[in-house]
Amino acid sequence: MLDELGLYTVPRHRDDYSVYIAPYGKPTSYSGTSFPVDHTTATEMDRLIEVLDALAAEIGAEAPWEHAKARELDTVSFEQWLGRLRPRRVTQIR
Repeated sequence: MLDELGLYTVPRHRDDYSVYIAPYGKPTSYSGTSFPVDHTTATEMDRLIEVLDALAAEIGAEAPWEHAKARELDTVSFEQWLGRLRPRRVTQIR
């Protein structure tokens, strides 16, 4: 599809350090692919990534508007959708 559209991808560079800015504003420099967060937050982030990956695989990229959940997902904000997934209290960041 990229060729058809005349587009290309750019590799993601992760050889050096990244900066994570915590909810309270403190920047932290880190290397690797994992954010510098506590175990509970990292576990929840991993769980949510799995949920999103499964949803993307289920819906597909060819015609997501034809999926049975298309209307349901199109009429809810990400925050609302996320709130429905939470099995435990998670601190909201505003």
